[in-house]
Amino acid sequence: MKQLLHIVVDHVLAARVVSVGGEIDLNTAGQLDKVVVAAINETTVGVVVLDLTGVTFLSSNGISALLQGKAHGASVGVELRVVVATGGAARRSLEITGLTDLLANYSTLSAALAS
Repeated sequence: MKQLLHIVVDHVLAARVVSVGGEIDLNTAGQLDKVVVAAINETTVGVVVLDLTGVTFLSSNGISALLQGKAHGASVGVELRVVVATGGAARRSLEITGLTDLLANYSTLSAALAS
């Protein structure tokens, strides 16, 4: 069976970075949610960057996982920053749903880390 979602968690500079590639849908959103919650719980710097530049599809289930991650981060004092490439699938989904104003989003990883 083809793996639909690829997730790598790393430290870049002082931030915990969760890099995601592939499809975030009904079958994979739960996996993303678990990784984001763990990253938020384990960070010591108050910032988690979720890099979605490799995402090829972002469903409503994936958007729900992003909003749950944002809410969980806020409840424990951790900011969730989301990287979505200009013209990419994730950015289009966020724009269509009007969530670009709600989620702290950046076009590049370097911009999200520098903020």
